Amino acid sequence: MGFLSGLTGGGEASKAAKLQAKGYSQAEGIVTRAGDEANLYQMPFYKSGTDALGRIDNAMAGDYSQFYQSPDYQFAFDEGQRAVDSSGAARGMALSGAQAKALTKYGQGAATQNYQNWLGNNMNLTNMGFGAGSNISNNIFQTGQSRAQNRLGQFGAKASGYLAKGGIKNSLFNSALGVGLSYLPKPGG
Repeated sequence: MGFLSGLTGGGEASKAAKLQAKGYSQAEGIVTRAGDEANLYQMPFYKSGTDALGRIDNAMAGDYSQFYQSPDYQFAFDEGQRAVDSSGAARGMALSGAQAKALTKYGQGAATQNYQNWLGNNMNLTNMGFGAGSNISNNIFQTGQSRAQNRLGQFGAKASGYLAKGGIKNSLFNSALGVGLSYLPKPGG
């Protein structure tokens, strides 16, 4: 049968189907690597966003430690405290009750003002992380769609090869049957 398959193109149909399936397989690998690479570029933004969301969640639960430890708050608080201390020392009130009261008032005001800035900055990071998360989700979905299409193409190519071989075999069978029937005696003859 290998000889007849070679004469009738069955071998070529099989080779073509295998080559086409190999192409789909390589395309699937390219799509997978591209999706992974795109996600890799998005991950730092996603991580920054999820970290910021964690800080906001902690603050909303009453834990302000991350706010108080933030560099922008620390800098503003320390500089303001120095200014209040210098002012008090210049007026001869360095260790007085009025000076302590002024420092407390300053600290409360600085915390209120800087908390809103800190919260806004973290919200911006959270939004950036949400955008990156959406991009990652889209990349995963698009990569999955492309991979599924490539898989369907692989199986379609193999099926085409089998159909081509089956058609050739069927054609050979019908030809052989026709030749065989032509040698049969004719009815009434």
